[in-house]
Amino acid sequence: MSLLATVNHFFQQYARMLPAPPCRVLVGVSGGPDSVALLHALYQLKAELQLEIEVAHLNHMLRGQEADQDARYVGELCASLAVPCHQLQADVLEFARVRHQSIEEAARNVRYREFAELLYSQNIPLLLVAHNANDQAETVLMRLLRGTGLHGLAGMLPLAQLPDTLYNPEDSQKWLLGRPLLEVWRTEIEEYCAANKLQPRHDSSNTDLNYTRNRVRHELLPLLEEKYQHGAAANLARLARLAGDEEAWLSELAQQEFCKIAEVSESSVNLAISALQTHPVALQRRLIRLAYYKTASTLHNLDFSQIETVIANLTKVGWKQDLPQGVQVLVQANNLVFSFARDDKAQKSLEKINEPQLLLLPGEFTVHSWRFSAEFVLINESDIFRETGFKANLDADKVGPTVAIRGRKRGEKFKPLGAPGQRKLQDYMLDAKIPHKLREGWPLVVRPSSGEGEAERVAWVVGYGIGDEFKVTAQTQRILRLSVESLEVD
Repeated sequence: MSLLATVNHFFQQYARMLPAPPCRVLVGVSGGPDSVALLHALYQLKAELQLEIEVAHLNHMLRGQEADQDARYVGELCASLAVPCHQLQADVLEFARVRHQSIEEAARNVRYREFAELLYSQNIPLLLVAHNANDQAETVLMRLLRGTGLHGLAGMLPLAQLPDTLYNPEDSQKWLLGRPLLEVWRTEIEEYCAANKLQPRHDSSNTDLNYTRNRVRHELLPLLEEKYQHGAAANLARLARLAGDEEAWLSELAQQEFCKIAEVSESSVNLAISALQTHPVALQRRLIRLAYYKTASTLHNLDFSQIETVIANLTKVGWKQDLPQGVQVLVQANNLVFSFARDDKAQKSLEKINEPQLLLLPGEFTVHSWRFSAEFVLINESDIFRETGFKANLDADKVGPTVAIRGRKRGEKFKPLGAPGQRKLQDYMLDAKIPHKLREGWPLVVRPSSGEGEAERVAWVVGYGIGDEFKVTAQTQRILRLSVESLEVD
């Protein structure tokens, strides 16, 4: 099947899952052969498939002038096709430093984060990227070496939801990630580019053997093909396809059983232990993963050993264990209970703070199930109390006479105390280990925008940190003393 036919087949195969035509799509284009071929093929099929194409290009700020030339190339290519082009830029090195991630991992996370923000702001339901069959084989081999289960062996899926760390679960249902070239080999892509007189860019970092994927691509896979098994890459890609089919079936089976034995409430997920133990251990693992996911809204950092530990302690009433994302699992007499380790009542009230509430300072205020206390103190009249998670000292004159209490906005930025620059609030909250499920509604103390065009600013992420520009300094005349406490809720 030709590359063009493969792309067409992708849309026919997944027609029931894709948005109805005319379909708006965002294509991630780096300027390399894969993404340029994908964009060209989509453009050729534009009328037949009723596509409305837009392009996103991300400069990772890693390759200096070479990266700038890539951006210019993509812009000129899009102009020649009369396709809208969104030029994005992100400091991947800084992201990797703050998150303690490899450059490869940070680049992937930043790329999807930036694309997801663009999908949301432009209301585009489908992101298409140009991963190919070689990429799939490399991914499966890397996961095998690290250790993985059936889900990992499935590699990259042709069509999936965007990674659930980017949005609330409700939002992630709306944004799809498609890979139309996943069964096309790199040699076929290069032939397509040559046949259509395309002149893509070539990323010099793709040959840098400091990166794990490059070593797998240029050293390990060729060695396996030459010395151990001709066709190893094709076998790995086929394994991904088979594992993906079986993973989909087992996931559906686990979901059906979960509905029978689980009780899901706003504050916890309970699995009936007696029913759980009747199932084979393979299904027990999947049910525990589902319970954790329903609680945390992500599977990030949940590993095999943690699940095995839970299974080993199912008969020990009173046993409990902290899991990633602030989740705690507890064995009760009849139920295995997943909830947040922090006070559940506080968590329930935090989730409800969605609409901004304007407070005139000073005073005491009740916002849902939280009491906010604010007072002005002259700098020479009182010692500054020690700041803790739910107490803060701010420069009163920088904050002003009113504050708004609200949850975060999409793409909103915040400069934490002592930080060299601004960060996206979603990144700050992730690093602060605020549970994924609660980030949208987590309370912020915000200085409202002024009539003079001054934008609103986040002064305090309650429970975590103040904004650097609102800190108390030698020039501070008055302190705004804030404290927050949770109220009992039924």
